[in-house]
Amino acid sequence: MKQVAVAVAYNPVEEKFLVLKRAPARDVHAGKWEFASGKIEDETAREAALRELEEETGFLGEVVRSAEPVEVDTEDGDFLIHPFLVVVKGTKPQLSREHTRWKWIFAEDIPDMDTVPELEKDLRALGIETGTGYSPN
Repeated sequence: MKQVAVAVAYNPVEEKFLVLKRAPARDVHAGKWEFASGKIEDETAREAALRELEEETGFLGEVVRSAEPVEVDTEDGDFLIHPFLVVVKGTKPQLSREHTRWKWIFAEDIPDMDTVPELEKDLRALGIETGTGYSPN
């Protein structure tokens, strides 16, 4: 099972989450929306989430919540997702070549988006329901 760290970037001023659109050249889930994420290498899951966030968006952040890993089974394999809620201060990411677009959204926007499989599980694991607004306060 592939181990993946996910940085759910949150802007507390806007009270929104950052999603990224995967580039068309990506082997898996091209054109789908996702949170900053990637394989856990020779590091902790927390370190991987912060590294991926910086590599994919240019943002530095502070982990304010983590959750137990969640299993996601897809046609492209089985993944063990390690989700982290990360507060960021910026509003305009500098995208890597892995993504073509970005947008700040409310949690309730996710069900209507074309996302990677089971993206909502990341939020639910962190105690964030996609059918309602969210504020960590």
